[in-house]
Amino acid sequence: IEPMYDNEGKPRTRIMQATEMRLEVAEVLRDKRRVLEGFSSATGRSAEQLEQDFKRDFYLDANEALQYGLVDRLLLPGAKREGAEKGEI
Repeated sequence: IEPMYDNEGKPRTRIMQATEMRLEVAEVLRDKRRVLEGFSSATGRSAEQLEQDFKRDFYLDANEALQYGLVDRLLLPGAKREGAEKGEI
């Protein structure tokens, strides 16, 4: 990973043509759409709702993430695991 600053402490810049920048922006937007569609299928919420929720910093505690649908279950310390009694992990 390249450092954000060069040896003289100046910010690094990446020179690119406008067409290259356009392609990179399109790729980022496509990836964002794919992530939102994945979250949509996992949470049952619309991609539009997720986009609104994720526009800014969106912090959830464990219980809120469970209610939102981002996690299937919580693993709590000291709780018995399913199958643990049978020697399964």
